[in-house]
Amino acid sequence: GGINAEYRGINFFVLTQTMGFAADYCMVLSVLGFLFLAFLGILVAQNSETLPVKPKNRTSSLVALFVSAFLYAVCFGITYYFKRNAGNARPEELNTWLERNKERRGRDAVELR
Repeated sequence: GGINAEYRGINFFVLTQTMGFAADYCMVLSVLGFLFLAFLGILVAQNSETLPVKPKNRTSSLVALFVSAFLYAVCFGITYYFKRNAGNARPEELNTWLERNKERRGRDAVELR
């Protein structure tokens, strides 16, 4: 069988679709942030008149821009990795976990009475 789609009011299909959209959104924002910060870093590095930076602040500005761009790239990589491997989840494991928790909750409810 497939994944038990409904468990205690949680629709796992809708949840995974929403999580997939959130991952896509995160990836798009990460790419845009990386490109923007890298572009600003290049402008500062070339001493562009479009983005005036005092010479004594240039090194710290470059480090901040390129480190931030790198962090956006890392966020993209992590999100891409998890999104790519999300399809590798085994439905049997999820159903086993759901059944085990259902049994555990029933047992706990009996003990509390």
